[in-house]
Amino acid sequence: MKVWKIVSGIISVLGGVLLGLLTVFLAFVTLIFPGDVIDLMGLLIALLIFAGGVVSVVTCRARHKSNIALIAIFAVAAALCIWRLDPYFYLLYPAVWCAACAIVAIVFTCLPDKEPPRRVVHGNRYIVAQYDPNAHYASHRIGAPPVAPPQEAPKEPPAPQYPQPPQNGQ
Repeated sequence: MKVWKIVSGIISVLGGVLLGLLTVFLAFVTLIFPGDVIDLMGLLIALLIFAGGVVSVVTCRARHKSNIALIAIFAVAAALCIWRLDPYFYLLYPAVWCAACAIVAIVFTCLPDKEPPRRVVHGNRYIVAQYDPNAHYASHRIGAPPVAPPQEAPKEPPAPQYPQPPQNGQ
């Protein structure tokens, strides 16, 4: 999940910048050559894709709550792309990319978290169990210095047994 968030975040940032530049270029072209007036909805979509990429990269180590933000950002961007798709055909690719990112974020939200390995205190440092998290001694874990097994506690003599007091009526 972390790799996907980093890769999709970088692609989204670059795609948002390119889409913003393309929208600004097309706005200048319509100013020079009068014709169909281009609204700047492409800049809003580019800003959303850029923001989704930044959120994806920044929260690559976070848990499920960051996926909810990604779902919202990419779903809104995909909806705006599809809404403005009729006059501006170049919004098809960002629409597909945003929909794919939103779907992957939904899938990652539904998957359970992997539990990180527990840290074991050994002396004054922590040791992370690598192969056998249920080992009894820290020395049985990979990377731990050898430790002597614990000594058995000395056996105490059994508690003295006292006679039972007489019952009422004897």
